[in-house]
Amino acid sequence: MNRCLLWTSLASWWLFVAGALAAAPPENDTQVRFTAAHDALATAEEIKRQKSYQEVSITELADEPRDEGPAFASPQSIEEFLDAAPAPEPPAPQWGSLENPLPQPPEYPEYSYLQAGPSRGVIQREWLQTYERPRAQADRLVYEDERLDMAIDLYRPDGLAPPGVTGDHTLKTGHALFSYRYSVVGYQGNLIGSHLATAGRVLQQFNNAPTTMYRQQHLLLLEYAPTDDLTTMLQLPIQENSINYLTSSGGIVHDAYTQLGDVSLWALYALKRWQHQQIHLNLGISVPTNLLQTLNNFSVPGSLHLSYPIRVGSGSYELLPGFTYRGQTEKWTWGLQSIATVPMGHNRYGYEVGNQIDINAWGFRRLSKAFAASGRLHGMAWGNVRGMDPRLTPSLVETNTPGLQGGTRVDLLFGGQYYIPWVRVPGNWLSIESGCPVYQTLHGPQPRATWLLNAGWNMMW
Repeated sequence: MNRCLLWTSLASWWLFVAGALAAAPPENDTQVRFTAAHDALATAEEIKRQKSYQEVSITELADEPRDEGPAFASPQSIEEFLDAAPAPEPPAPQWGSLENPLPQPPEYPEYSYLQAGPSRGVIQREWLQTYERPRAQADRLVYEDERLDMAIDLYRPDGLAPPGVTGDHTLKTGHALFSYRYSVVGYQGNLIGSHLATAGRVLQQFNNAPTTMYRQQHLLLLEYAPTDDLTTMLQLPIQENSINYLTSSGGIVHDAYTQLGDVSLWALYALKRWQHQQIHLNLGISVPTNLLQTLNNFSVPGSLHLSYPIRVGSGSYELLPGFTYRGQTEKWTWGLQSIATVPMGHNRYGYEVGNQIDINAWGFRRLSKAFAASGRLHGMAWGNVRGMDPRLTPSLVETNTPGLQGGTRVDLLFGGQYYIPWVRVPGNWLSIESGCPVYQTLHGPQPRATWLLNAGWNMMW
C-alpha cells in the first residue's frame, strides 16, 4: 500500500508540472539575450555621451551659438555653471492692508479732443486747420497749446534773453509782452585808439577835456503776436545823459540832457524751427522824435551844451535789419543776434550819425525751476558823424568833433534771471546783468567806457 501511495504522489506531481508547462508559452532564449544586450548597449552609450559632454573643451563651447546671458559672461566650466547660485527672487508686491491700502496712480480714460492748429504766416486767418488728438488729461491741452509749434519754451527762467538784448524771441498767436528795461554805461577818462590819454594830453589839443560821463536809458517795450510766425514790437526809450568837463583853467563844467529818444517799430518773423532751435528776422525802423527843435533846447556856438555823445536821438530815420538764432535743451539756452543801424540821410541839423553794428552772443544755465545764470558777449562798432552841426564848435572839445566819434568795443557781462509765474500772468521775469569792456579802440581822444549795468522786468500774458 505504501508503494501504491508513493507512485500515486509521483504521478500527481508530474501531471501538475506538465499542465503548467502546457499553459505557459515556451521562452525564447535568443530574444532574452538580445534584449539584455540592447539594454546594456544603451546604458553604455548614455554613459559615454555624458562623459564626452563633461569633457568638452572651453574652446568648443565658445564656438557653439549661445545666449549672451550672465551664465556666459566669461568662460567657465560646466561644474561652475551648475554650482552657480540661482537668481534672487523678485520682491513681493506691496499692496498694503485691506483697511489701509497703498495709493496707486490713477488711470484716466483717453478721449479724442478736437483742436485748432496754430495760425501761421503774416495774417491771422479766421479758418484754422483742425485735428484730433487723444488725451487722458484735459489739463494737458492747455499746456500743449502754450507750447505748440514753439521751438523755444519761453516759460522758463532762461526763456528770455538777458535784459541788454531785445527782439530775441517770437510769441504765440494772440499773446502780448510788456517790458521795462533800465541800462546805464559809465565812462571815465579818454582813449586814443586803445591807449589811455590823460586830461593834460587832451587839454593840449582842446580847451576842455571830458572826465566822466553817464548814459542812462529807461526803455518801455510792448510786443504782440498776430500769428505764431510774426511778432510786432514797439520800443519807447527815455534817455538821460550827463557829462563833466575839465577846463583848461582848472574849472569843472557839467552838462546833462534828458528826453524821449527815437521810437522804433519792429517786425520779428520766424524763418525756420527745428529740434528746439529757431531763427527769425529782425526788421525795424527808427522814427525821429525831433524834440530837440520843438523844445527850443539848442546848442549855442562857443558852448559845451548838447555835444554829440549826450544827444538822445539821431534826428533821422534809420533802418534796423538783423537776425536772431536761438537754441535750447533741458538745462541750457543760447542765442546769437546781429542788428545793424543804417541812417537814411542827414537830419535837419546838417549831419547824420555813423552806421552801427551790434552783435550779441549769450548763454543761460538753468539752475532751478525759478533761477538761471547768464553770460553774454556784446560787440559793437560804430562810425564817425558825417557832416557837422553848425551850432557846435569842433575846436572847443573832442565831443564836438565829427571825426572823433567812431570806435569799436567788446563787453563781457554776467547776470541772472528769476522766473515768477502768477495765476493771471503766466510769464513774469526779473533779470539783471553787469559787466565791463574787455576791448575797445576809439577814434579819439574819446570818453572811455568802464562799466555797464542792465536790469529788466518782463510780463507776458
